[in-house]
Amino acid sequence: MKKPIYILLFLSLMACQSARKTQKAVNAGNYPSAMNRAIDKLTNNKERKSNQVFVVALEESFAKYTEQELRQLRFLEKENLDASLEERYNILGNLTDWQERIRPLLPLRIQDERREARFRFTDYSDQLLRTKTALTEFKYNQAVQEFGLCQTKGDFRRVHQLFEQVDALNPGYKETISFMEKAHEKGLQLVFLNLENRTEQVLPQRLVDELLDIDQYGLETYWTQYHTQAQAKDYDYQVSLDFDQLFVSPERIIEKQISREKQIVDGVQFLRDNNGEVVKDSLGNKIEVDRLITVRCDFYKFRQFKEANLGAQVRITNNRNGQLVKKFPLQSGFIFEHIFARFEGDQRAFDDGWLDWIRQREVAFPSNEQMIYDAGEDLKAQFKSAMRRVSLE
Repeated sequence: MKKPIYILLFLSLMACQSARKTQKAVNAGNYPSAMNRAIDKLTNNKERKSNQVFVVALEESFAKYTEQELRQLRFLEKENLDASLEERYNILGNLTDWQERIRPLLPLRIQDERREARFRFTDYSDQLLRTKTALTEFKYNQAVQEFGLCQTKGDFRRVHQLFEQVDALNPGYKETISFMEKAHEKGLQLVFLNLENRTEQVLPQRLVDELLDIDQYGLETYWTQYHTQAQAKDYDYQVSLDFDQLFVSPERIIEKQISREKQIVDGVQFLRDNNGEVVKDSLGNKIEVDRLITVRCDFYKFRQFKEANLGAQVRITNNRNGQLVKKFPLQSGFIFEHIFARFEGDQRAFDDGWLDWIRQREVAFPSNEQMIYDAGEDLKAQFKSAMRRVSLE
């Protein structure tokens, strides 16, 4: 019976703390925080007696918040500055939003005063629409003016954000979409990725195609575009992937002979004394012992081996000023290894682990092209990882 009492005490304590925090927010003038807490509590159960404190707090904080915001709104309207249009729009929007959050909870009763909590709701829609229209026009004119002053790609990106704000307020307003497209085109950063093979061997075409597959790297953003074939007159950056090392070893089979002798049990025999007589136990039965024999085996282990190594340099150049932004090496390798074996003699001379190789057979060596491609798998991962850490914004 003690556990339920402790749980009730804990829940009661938590409720008291939440109520104190809500009232503290009201007293400090942090009305949105107080309203949030009260709405959350009342949404769960507005009829609970312990939630009466939140009804009172919500009534008080909403009234004070509305009075405070309307006072600021009247001042801004008297000031009548275009620069304050956004603040006026936000005030009206926030007042409307708070009303809509409280409305589903109504009616809310204050039991001690035997009345319903009072919330003075106002329809701000006409005022909100007028302010929105004025704000849209102001932001649009500001963005158009800024567009005409743009000189760098960064300027066009900032202007694009201004037109985004206009479009968020009033989708499709005047020529907003057209200006956004132009700003994007002029603010777009173009990067040319090229691959050069400075070795004397041929890179597999499949590896080249995959290295130049931009989509797999996840590098492109709204403002950065990569090309692997020249499509533009000028590029902001160039990423050069230059292969300067490509080595494939000869195919080798390394043989190793291991000879081993071992004593093993091969049946049973009668125990004999030094005179060659069969030894008997106390009951007259002949005593049997293990018959040990020595076996020998020559084990021939063959190791097929071939390796490939790839090396490249990545150079990232800022074409606008000719400076080298970043340079880093890439190194990758791949080893083909296969072990098989044969034996002569009695294989019981070796443990089972050795015998596993006997079950293997010689296999065909991979081609040079396949070896280079396999070595390139890790190099692709290195290139992808390195490029993701480089910021070209």
